[in-house]
Amino acid sequence: MRSASCPTREDFHKLVEHFLALSSQERLARFGELLSAADICAYVEGLLREPQCALVVRDPQPDLAGVMHLEFRDGAALLGLSVAGWARSQGIGSLLLDGAVSLARARGLNMIYMRNLSGNPPLRRLLLLAGINIAWAPDASSTQLDLPVAKPRFPGGAFGKRGVTFADYVFCTAEERSPEVPVGGAAPRDCWPATPGRGA
Repeated sequence: MRSASCPTREDFHKLVEHFLALSSQERLARFGELLSAADICAYVEGLLREPQCALVVRDPQPDLAGVMHLEFRDGAALLGLSVAGWARSQGIGSLLLDGAVSLARARGLNMIYMRNLSGNPPLRRLLLLAGINIAWAPDASSTQLDLPVAKPRFPGGAFGKRGVTFADYVFCTAEERSPEVPVGGAAPRDCWPATPGRGA
């Protein structure tokens, strides 16, 4: 059975390789924009400064099967999640989402923001099957709240604990967004670092 654990300093190269292996479309969904290799290295450095806010799923192979990172700021959480192409449809995403919900609820939060949630129908379907509310924007002129199916598919995990909503980052208030952080620069503690080199 697979399990998720916090990353360690020894995972630096594996984390960078995991993110570099993502396609352009997957990087856009994960980070909200396309990142260079230098930006990814800066992001991983930041992630490893607070490894208790991240989870990785290791596989018998040398690669990481998936990575989840929650960034906290002003009572809100921003989730970044990615699963390696070879590890999809194996429950890795569900395991990492369960961990994200648990971490957010441990801080008393009931809202988790994700970049590009509106453009990720498979993730929205997984969340609905898991019993989680989703707030997303089908287009620039409307918003939508999808309520979960009657019976969550994962009743034993944190998903079964209702009261958590995943929302597209477009709903994040200006106060919850981070100021721009330069590439390689340290973000203030408990802030969401903007994607390295650009504003959020």
